Amino acid sequence: MLKHPLTEAAFFTGFAISALVSDSWSLWMLHAVCLTGIVLLQQTAFAVLWKRVRHLVLFFPILLGIFLISSLIFSNISLVEALQSGSFSMLRFLLAGLCMSAYLERERKNSVFQSVRSIWSRMEKPWQKVEDIFLFLGLTLRFYPSIQRQWAQLQSSHASLGLNQDMAWLKKTKSLLSDLPGFLIFQLNRAGTASLAMSLRGYGNHVPRGVAEFVPFGILDGLKLLITITAFVAFHHFAPF
Repeated sequence: MLKHPLTEAAFFTGFAISALVSDSWSLWMLHAVCLTGIVLLQQTAFAVLWKRVRHLVLFFPILLGIFLISSLIFSNISLVEALQSGSFSMLRFLLAGLCMSAYLERERKNSVFQSVRSIWSRMEKPWQKVEDIFLFLGLTLRFYPSIQRQWAQLQSSHASLGLNQDMAWLKKTKSLLSDLPGFLIFQLNRAGTASLAMSLRGYGNHVPRGVAEFVPFGILDGLKLLITITAFVAFHHFAPF
């Protein structure tokens, strides 16, 4: 049913927002059961989702401690009430994080971008600024993963040479900060070379630009998108929880 990338993105984003604004345990449990069903239907391993949100979970005790201290100092609520409120808020954030992790596992982020570009191309508006924004986002989505891989390879090479072993946390941080400027300058030089090559070949001179991987968006897709958004709004407006 949610085959179009925009409809799918709207569903998962709406589900995450709905989980965040859930103000009762029954509503939170309903979202948790629905999310479990979604994960099982798309056959995503729970271990993969945990790997994505584990750093968020490890950071929760710090946030909860800050919330408890600020609540006790600046409000009149008791420690038990502050603990219950803070824990429930953390669980809502966790559920929203799991929802977006389930969406990211489908690896259709680029399809959403292509869908928006396809809709814009059908309008045939010769707006240079908008085309430049699409070009910037497209290059970012294309080259950012390669930059991540190169940075990981750099750190792996340091580890294989034993440069970061037996170092304290502060020294490791200083080592990373010293490597980062040179790495960024190298990537900026690469980006400048790619930009020059694209300009010499005349890429991007025609406005509006075409879309290599056109994603059709019909009336039925628009209705599905509208129904998805309306369903989440109506659910929270009329839900008797």
